[in-house]
Amino acid sequence: MGAACLLGLAGCTSPGGTNADEPTLTVRISNQTDAPAPVTVRVTDPDGDPLGEVAEETVPANVSTAIERTGSTGTRYSIAVTGERWATGALWTPDSCRDYTVVTTLDERDGTPSVTLESSCDDA
Repeated sequence: MGAACLLGLAGCTSPGGTNADEPTLTVRISNQTDAPAPVTVRVTDPDGDPLGEVAEETVPANVSTAIERTGSTGTRYSIAVTGERWATGALWTPDSCRDYTVVTTLDERDGTPSVTLESSCDDA
């Protein structure tokens, strides 16, 4: 998913390449299954207008990957991460949470997807 920036998530950078002066959204997908997982990440503003989308990127089996978006300010943004049989989502307001990380973890139990969502805010 390192090509995510090239695929259209405006303002995104490679991990470790963020500008410390700008708010940062990090979307991490941890695929703990034994199969590759296609995922779509979509970030929209309150009107539903897309700020960026990474569509149908494949996260290899047992791999964790991340995309980052910098430079968002002000309003609340919606983050949607979807796969073939699952979906997660979160909201981010850069004015109240400068650096926001959303982690979607994929697992499978008895052939059924198990998906967890964790988030954290770092206002340092």
